[in-house]
Amino acid sequence: MNVEQVKATIGRGDRAADEAKTAMAQVRDQITEAARLATATHDSRHPHVERGHDRLKQAHAEAEAVIAVLSAAVDAAETYRRTLG
Repeated sequence: MNVEQVKATIGRGDRAADEAKTAMAQVRDQITEAARLATATHDSRHPHVERGHDRLKQAHAEAEAVIAVLSAAVDAAETYRRTLG
């Protein structure tokens, strides 16, 4: 594999990571909407609802973490690609 092929492979990976970030942002937005609807339609002090809210908060935090990891991966790959010239 030559340098241009490596750079092209990194570019494809970057595009895939960007698509994954977009998808994960949509998941995060759906989690946010689910939490909003749950709050609006159920007694928020009921133990089952509180556990559900806790799980939605955890899911939201995980989605944010995935987005951050994908962003960092793209940044690192781009930095490496630039060093290739």
